[in-house]
Amino acid sequence: MIAKLTVTKQITNTQMEAIRQKLSDIAQENVTLQTVIDDAIIGGFVAELNGKIYDCSLKTRLKELQSYLKVAENDNKY
Repeated sequence: MIAKLTVTKQITNTQMEAIRQKLSDIAQENVTLQTVIDDAIIGGFVAELNGKIYDCSLKTRLKELQSYLKVAENDNKY
């Protein structure tokens, strides 16, 4: 099974193996990583496996924080 791994820069073999092993555990079979470099995710990684997306990117975390802060700001208006 092939998983697409998007990162901002080339990662170490140790990091790649840890991610590959975790995805293999999830898939319950051996996974091969296809690595894509995309600095738009700012940091972290995004893995696509079997139609599912595992988004551990800094870009997504910042969007989540922004949404949380907007909700908190709106809650304080009342």
